[in-house]
Amino acid sequence: LGDVYKRQAQAEGWHVERTGGGHLKLTKPGLPPIYTGSTSSDHRATRSALARMRRETRFADECDHDG
Repeated sequence: LGDVYKRQAQAEGWHVERTGGGHLKLTKPGLPPIYTGSTSSDHRATRSALARMRRETRFADECDHDG
């Protein structure tokens, strides 16, 4: 993820760390981890990771409100 996207992920409560294999692992309590590439060579991968973070967060919020 680029620096802008990394800051955005952190601002939304995600913890970003590099794995031993050089990928990025995004975690947030109560949600499954998201893995993505650490280079910006494919802008679609970055957008996809951000979309997955939002979907997971939205799903968790909906479950909290339903239960």
